[in-house]
Amino acid sequence: MSIKLSTLALALSLAYGATAAMANNADIMQNGDRNNGYVTQSHNYDTDGTINQTGNRNYGAITQDFNTRTDATMNVRGNDNDTYINQNGNTGSEALITIWRANNNEAIIDQTLTRDSDATITVTGDNNFAAINQTYVVDSTAEINQAASRSDAYIQQGGIGLFPGRNLSATINQNSGNYHDADIVQKGTDLVALVQQQGNSGWYGTAGNGNNASVKQTGAMMEATVWQDGKRNTSYTEQSGAGHESAITQVGNNNYANVVQTGLNHTSNVQQYGNNNNAFVVQTGVRLW
Repeated sequence: MSIKLSTLALALSLAYGATAAMANNADIMQNGDRNNGYVTQSHNYDTDGTINQTGNRNYGAITQDFNTRTDATMNVRGNDNDTYINQNGNTGSEALITIWRANNNEAIIDQTLTRDSDATITVTGDNNFAAINQTYVVDSTAEINQAASRSDAYIQQGGIGLFPGRNLSATINQNSGNYHDADIVQKGTDLVALVQQQGNSGWYGTAGNGNNASVKQTGAMMEATVWQDGKRNTSYTEQSGAGHESAITQVGNNNYANVVQTGLNHTSNVQQYGNNNNAFVVQTGVRLW
């Protein structure tokens, strides 16, 4: 009897100990110069990782692997900060990076082999680079918001081979400043891409200059929308597969729009308002005989 009770007590102890270890929270807050913050969490349930940094030349990294219901948050104030979030093999992941009034920054979110994942990067500052990579993902969204000048945004979603992406949404908003680049690349089915570029005087500003927008989609059931309000903007949309929808609207001068669709069931709508605009649409079907 004593052996059975000891065995049962050990089993209960391990069970409760494992349950307690499943939910983890990690918070790092730094206020000053030259600070480094790292959070690594794996094989947990209901996991939160947060880094708040105020100052210059801070570096923060969060890595979360094989978790369920995972949240990663970074809030940064200051210059020369690098922020990275890596989430791999998770279900129900959320990643958020916010950088306020900081210049020359790099913000990257990588989500691989995830389901029900959301990634958002918001940056206010000049000369910034923001990228979201979602590889082998389903039911996921990615959004980059930039309100400054000379900033680049890149979103990659989907998979290859036997593991295509499905039900993916990508959005890039560059609603203030000049000389932006926005690129979206998607592979899979049920794809939605949106790029908005406008103004140099805040969210409701006047036309901006020198912006580029590019969307590339491969798969089925795709939607691509590009809206530009400014001068000398360039937009490219390339779609291959089945079920394409493309809409480009440009308001301003010297804008150029190019749409290439290959496959079945194409829909393209290009509207340009202003002077010296050029629009080219090429639709190529599949030969059935």
